[in-house]
Amino acid sequence: MEAAAGLLRWPLLVPGLADRAASGSGSAAAEFEPWNRLLGTALGEMCGYSLTAAWTVLAASALRHRSFPRWFAVLGTAAAALILAGVVAPWQVPGAQQANFAGYVLWSGWLLALAALWGHRSA
Repeated sequence: MEAAAGLLRWPLLVPGLADRAASGSGSAAAEFEPWNRLLGTALGEMCGYSLTAAWTVLAASALRHRSFPRWFAVLGTAAAALILAGVVAPWQVPGAQQANFAGYVLWSGWLLALAALWGHRSA
């Protein structure tokens, strides 16, 4: 949801700013930058990372109580922690972007493992 709201800045803001820039009545880049920071970085990225991490921890915990393997909960929690590192990436914290990227790669593997485990349990 937050990522979608963050992405909506492109079709909603950019056409109007481009029209103003084309008519010479303002600097589109200067007007776009605060919106980009608010909608893209604050709402889209930071809230998106936080909510993805929270959902993953809650899902891993709930599945652990349904007798999924312990390694599965640990893998999900590790992915969530690495994803959460993305929250500090806008402040140029060393390693935050790499940790976030690694978290999403690990999270993708976790989701594939979830599908495999769930399919195996249903069969």
